[in-house]
Amino acid sequence: DHVTSRLMELVVRRKAQKDEDLERIEQHLRYCKRPSAMATLLAGKLLEGEVDELPDLTEAEAIMSKYKLDEDARSKLREIVEKRAGEKIDILAKVKRHLDTSSNASSMLCKIARPLIDGEHLADPPDRPARGPPGGGGGGGGRDRGDRGDRDGGRGDRGDRGGRDDGDRRHGGYGRDRDRSRDNDRGDRDRYRDDKDYRDRRRDRSRSRGDGYR
Repeated sequence: DHVTSRLMELVVRRKAQKDEDLERIEQHLRYCKRPSAMATLLAGKLLEGEVDELPDLTEAEAIMSKYKLDEDARSKLREIVEKRAGEKIDILAKVKRHLDTSSNASSMLCKIARPLIDGEHLADPPDRPARGPPGGGGGGGGRDRGDRGDRDGGRGDRGDRGGRDDGDRRHGGYGRDRDRSRDNDRGDRDRYRDDKDYRDRRRDRSRSRGDGYR
């Protein structure tokens, strides 16, 4: 058939590179949906001098495995390497930067494939935001310390109230003692006045009896 005849022609005309040519063609056919058509196309590029050699897919295969790319994404990555063979190292590095920022590597690869295949410039992805330490970091710790400070302050208020209560109790006790002292003083004065009146009455009665004897 046509595919076999093109490959045989390739082996005959490129004897010195035939092993490498066939090995690279086999690499590329693993990631093609139409391997027969692709084999004819690649052999034709080599025979017609469009390319001196087919690009090695070893680095691309490592990316496929690392990011677990699906069939469509693998096919796109192969095509990217084929179209940008002269810039393969830089292009694969850019691809990896984009895949590193995505939660769906296969979807991201298919998204960036067309501009890369068409030879367009693809800007680097934005930097991912830095993640904070578990537990909320210093902000949470500050809040915790603030909460503890507020709680301690509450205990301090209770302590102040306790101190005032104790002082009030102590001062209240002193006041009560002072009141009792004043009551005792009044009682003593009342008893003194009663005794004086009693003595005065006795003297009056004694005088009265004395006058009667005379």
